[in-house]
Amino acid sequence: MQNRDEEITTITIYVPYVSIEAPSLVWNVDRTVEVSGKATPKATVRVYDMNYFLAETRASDVGTWKTTVVLPNRGPQANHYLRAEVVIVETDEATSPSWPTGAALTASKVESKTVTLSWPEAQDEVEIAQYVVTGYLSDGSVGAVRTAFPTGTGSIVFRVDDLVPETTYSFKVEALNASYNWSPAPLTLDVTTGPEDTVPPSWSSGAQLTASEVKFTSLVLQWPEATDYEGLKEY
Repeated sequence: MQNRDEEITTITIYVPYVSIEAPSLVWNVDRTVEVSGKATPKATVRVYDMNYFLAETRASDVGTWKTTVVLPNRGPQANHYLRAEVVIVETDEATSPSWPTGAALTASKVESKTVTLSWPEAQDEVEIAQYVVTGYLSDGSVGAVRTAFPTGTGSIVFRVDDLVPETTYSFKVEALNASYNWSPAPLTLDVTTGPEDTVPPSWSSGAQLTASEVKFTSLVLQWPEATDYEGLKEY
């Protein structure tokens, strides 16, 4: 392994399934990683950074495979303690998660920097481990990646925050089971965030602050609720 990025301090490689030999990594200065190795022929090789899916390739008939991935950047500390994980799965013998008939991804409470997404829980013979929510921008780049987990209630309601106002996101939700198999088709939805909230909260006409139960060291204050375009955070 060659490491040319001084900020990357920890690399751990896991191969929990049918690997013939441990994979090798070559780190490049442009934040790409070349991952290669051997596996049972026709196995699927998936590369992750922590829980985030990066790339997938198939081993050839002779059992060799090679893929190059671009590592995501998630803020000032994104390069610290980065973990690359290689998972090799015999997909010919494994089942993938599936969506219920008529399953759809829907959005509610669309604001300038947040949106609430809802979708039905996926079905699987093993166990659903997590859902990966990806929001793509108009140029195809990734604008948001989040991880949601099963609730056991039959549906997921998930808030995506830190979005950019007045921006269209093409959201994709994929289900991942405990055997590292992805749902064959994602649920998708385009959502455009609202404009920046520049209007301060307002009080209703005649709103007043009143005091009651006034004692030597305490009192009770009362006032009507204020209104705001995106809801109130606190008083």
